[in-house]
Amino acid sequence: MLTTLEQTAVAPKPATAKRYSSKFEKQLMIENLRSAVEIYGREWLRKAFKAKKLQNTFN
Repeated sequence: MLTTLEQTAVAPKPATAKRYSSKFEKQLMIENLRSAVEIYGREWLRKAFKAKKLQNTFN
């Protein structure tokens, strides 16, 4: 009995690295996100980011 094993090569998606011009800019971005979570809440932001992502995929 012969069996063949077919394997599909799954290449991971290359992560797009966010480039910041300085450590200060990166720290500012992190602080802004933390403030947004405090103001709007984590669940609301997740829904907003998900909606924005879907909107960008269709444009």
